[in-house]
Amino acid sequence: MTNKYEGYYSGKKGEMLNNQYQIQKELGSGTFGSVFQCIDKQRSKYVAVKILRAIDKYYEAGQAELKTLIQIRPLSCQQVVEVLDYFDFSGHLCIVFPLYGQTLLELLKANEFRGYNIDWTRELSKSFLLGIQAVHSLSKVHTDIKPENIMSKGKPVSTTVRGRVFVHPPGADLVLIDLGSAVEVDKRKPVLVCTRQYRPPEVMLGLDFDYKLDVWSAGCCMFETITGRTLFRTHNTVCHLMQIQKILGKMPVNMYQQAAQLKRCKEIDSYDLQTGLWCFPSNYDEFEKQALAGIKTIEDELEGNKYSLIHLIRWMLRWDPNERPTIQQVLEHPFFNDPPRDTKGIQTDADDWKDVIDAFVNGQVSEQDFIAWWKKVGK
Repeated sequence: MTNKYEGYYSGKKGEMLNNQYQIQKELGSGTFGSVFQCIDKQRSKYVAVKILRAIDKYYEAGQAELKTLIQIRPLSCQQVVEVLDYFDFSGHLCIVFPLYGQTLLELLKANEFRGYNIDWTRELSKSFLLGIQAVHSLSKVHTDIKPENIMSKGKPVSTTVRGRVFVHPPGADLVLIDLGSAVEVDKRKPVLVCTRQYRPPEVMLGLDFDYKLDVWSAGCCMFETITGRTLFRTHNTVCHLMQIQKILGKMPVNMYQQAAQLKRCKEIDSYDLQTGLWCFPSNYDEFEKQALAGIKTIEDELEGNKYSLIHLIRWMLRWDPNERPTIQQVLEHPFFNDPPRDTKGIQTDADDWKDVIDAFVNGQVSEQDFIAWWKKVGK
């Protein structure tokens, strides 16, 4: 039954879809439609059926998602959601997926938002980064990378570690889901995309965006995976930019100039051109002030972790998208490719100055250790 006002499908337990999928229960709903757990009667297995709202714009969005999913099939990428079937049912586009486990957000919640250790963070991050890489290979930007759109393939496993229950996916197999907002990088794109906490500055400023949008969002997800906390905590654009400013320093002037010229950012007046700083808007509340006061640098937030991880996240979270790495460069970073080695104090007593400088540039040596080595050898 379709809600004629909002277009959602009101599925009932036991109801058959397309004479093949029997509804068991609703798993959730969102802007685009609802997802139901069903039994595939032909194959005797559980599946998830996404039923798009029976409204033209959502039906068309579902068709766009389906097109992307079909395009990605030949890549045989295990880190992107697999489409099993699709059909039209009572004016609704329905897409059938495997029944996966829990989202990364649900896993973090199950662990009381304690975050994962460095090894789990490495493997989980690599998994969803490979999914993003596959989307980018189609010349598309996902535009909505967040823990809710990253799922474990199987049901979570509970392990007791030092008297505390640790919930994790079986292995480190994650899949990237919800490609409904993916856009082609070279075509006209919507101005406002991406969930607030994972939205990069270029989107807030009304500038054009490309693949580097997903890189920023992925950096936020990596931070959240290891800490259990969102990096940015606000629903106000100016306060969001101020939090970025506190972590990264001043915004490049050229980004202000581009935003002022395009006139898409209505909050641009909160930027003080003389000081180069974003300032509190007149409508801010005390909560925003407290949230800003609690913001620390990446180094302070990740104190005690490998320097290669800190370096990578800082690289992914640059103001200027042109200064961020590609997903390929992220996957080639020492954090992923030299896992057994705690790189924070790497070879700062080395005699070969070129090796140390290369290690510093690649994020394997902290600035503090590099300066100490430089003074020691008298270069």
